[in-house]
Amino acid sequence: MYGWFLFLCNASAFLCVLYFPGILLACAVRSRIDLLQIAIAPALSFALYSTTGLVFSILGFSTNALFFFIINFVIGLSLFAIARVFLKQLTVSISRQDLSLAFLYVCVALVLTSIFFVKNMDSAFSFDQAHDNVTHLNLIHYFMASGDYTQVPNIYSLLPEGVTPCTGSNASGGFYPSGWHIIAAVAGGLTSHSSVIAETSSFVVLMAVCFPICVLTFMRTLYPDDDSVVRLGSLFTLAFSAFPWKLVTCNGPLFPYVIACFFVPALASALITLTASFGSAKSDVSTAFLMCLGFLGVAFVHPSAVFTFGVLICPYIAFQLYFATSFFSDKKRHSVMAIFCLGVVAVWVFMYKLPFMQNTVGFWWSKECSLFQAFVNCFDFSFSLGCMAQLLISLLFIVGALYSFREKRNRWLCASFIVGAMITVVTKGTDLSFKSLLSGFWYTDGNRVAAICVLASMPLVVLGCRRMLEFLYDRIKRCYCFEHWSAGAIVSVLLLIASVLIYAPNFDIYGHLNITTAFGNTSAAQIGKYSLTAPNFYSGEEQAFVNEVKKVINSDDVILNNPEDGSFFANSVSDLNVYYRTTHIGENNNDSRDSQLVRTKLNQISVNPEVRQAAQNLRAKYVLILGQGGRRDDEHPYYMYYQEKLWRGINKITDDTPGLTLVLSKGDNRLYRIDNVN
Repeated sequence: MYGWFLFLCNASAFLCVLYFPGILLACAVRSRIDLLQIAIAPALSFALYSTTGLVFSILGFSTNALFFFIINFVIGLSLFAIARVFLKQLTVSISRQDLSLAFLYVCVALVLTSIFFVKNMDSAFSFDQAHDNVTHLNLIHYFMASGDYTQVPNIYSLLPEGVTPCTGSNASGGFYPSGWHIIAAVAGGLTSHSSVIAETSSFVVLMAVCFPICVLTFMRTLYPDDDSVVRLGSLFTLAFSAFPWKLVTCNGPLFPYVIACFFVPALASALITLTASFGSAKSDVSTAFLMCLGFLGVAFVHPSAVFTFGVLICPYIAFQLYFATSFFSDKKRHSVMAIFCLGVVAVWVFMYKLPFMQNTVGFWWSKECSLFQAFVNCFDFSFSLGCMAQLLISLLFIVGALYSFREKRNRWLCASFIVGAMITVVTKGTDLSFKSLLSGFWYTDGNRVAAICVLASMPLVVLGCRRMLEFLYDRIKRCYCFEHWSAGAIVSVLLLIASVLIYAPNFDIYGHLNITTAFGNTSAAQIGKYSLTAPNFYSGEEQAFVNEVKKVINSDDVILNNPEDGSFFANSVSDLNVYYRTTHIGENNNDSRDSQLVRTKLNQISVNPEVRQAAQNLRAKYVLILGQGGRRDDEHPYYMYYQEKLWRGINKITDDTPGLTLVLSKGDNRLYRIDNVN
């Protein structure tokens, strides 16, 4: 229970650290408080903390979490006070209706997040041990331990000076969008001091609070005169298994990209609000400035979300431009639209060719399925092999899309969905060379592109649900068979049944068949990943062994290790000073000469002077092995990228290896002391 208490404290701290400076900064930009400001405020906090951390790092300052939070809070408060001196008085324009809707959205999202995310963790200290999480946990731990909240982190900076295995990678210093990691580390530094709890609790807050408020703002902007549609949207914010659930349970986890995409609906609302208020220059400037700061914050979390926003909103701009030029002749009107389309393509190609984008756009995922299967997956809302179709969602989307054309509003969302679906289909169903140009900004990963389809379809799905309920209500009211029943009560029951169909878990019909559902599939993936008891890369047993290791060594002792046995989590999760802390080390000899010697020949330390000198250069005192022999089996899984030969010097170490003395052992976990080196 103590772990869950820390989890709750960390989540509360993160909420405060995230919102307080952002709200003050948003109120400094605009002279009124409304839903849009509340929705974008966290993105402004990402921008503020990231900028402040970068400046402090350049100046050579490091600080603890409390002082760093106070500095950012004071900056936000100062800008707010200055704005109040020179601008008009702050007004509150958020209505009780908006507040009640925000409460509804957050409550529904909190329940769903608790059921499908938190409940499936077997401990508050459970974490997803997939590939990307090595980086996320390393960064959060680095920020907490070093007090250097920079966008160019070096997770090896706490080793002795000059001692690092990596050359030219993010691990040894390079730009990495760390906006979320920084604020998660600040909240963790204030409460739990655990990178794992800081990560998971912060994501829960973002998914259960920030995302629903952003969706509410988007829905309020699209349907300002239809409270029933907006209210119904609370049931569908987290109803799509493809986003955010798949991206954080089955693929990554891709926390930064998902979090950045959480704010895309709010940014879209800002742009729509901006175009609707061109008559007032002052409000245009303030809203535009707010949106630009929001963009900066989103880019600091994950730049790919900016392109997600671009694909989502470009059809809206095109529709607005088309209607704005209605007084032109057809020839001029078509010319304007052609120029706009060419401009979008030119900007896209320009960004694609930028040198600093090449590591992203040059990444390549091979096709997942046939072109036809990719098409089917898009329109059954599974978007991927291994995910379950959501046919009810698909039906509601079709109804909503048809009604959007009938009502002649928000039709641009259909175009956004179609463009996103086209990119997804090409990405997942082909290996054509131009798919890099289409989806390179998302690492040619169709699962990430699917976020565009989800965000574009969500308002239409809600509209479709509302119109179907109205249709059923009218028919039931006229039907004499239900004269003793309230039509409203019957429709409410039907809505409840629809909700159950969307969120239903897996279940069995005994003796007949097993039913696998979209959210049952999601829960199963979550349970499998967030487990400390099941065999994993860094299992509970191995974590317990590392805790024993910490009792017999000094905290600053350098410990050599094979990171792929799970020990790349030993520093970020257990605060052990291991030498190797990330993946892909040794591929193409991308590490230092000393590193190459110890990972390939450490077992020869008693007879090879070069190896002995390398260990001395690294100031290494111990060797940690979590799974002797370094071989894959059911009890000791390794990542798909693992190459046993790259670590043969550590894998060949046994209890009888000369030059090493056994200090601790349990099962096939070992700690050896290096003899006569230092």
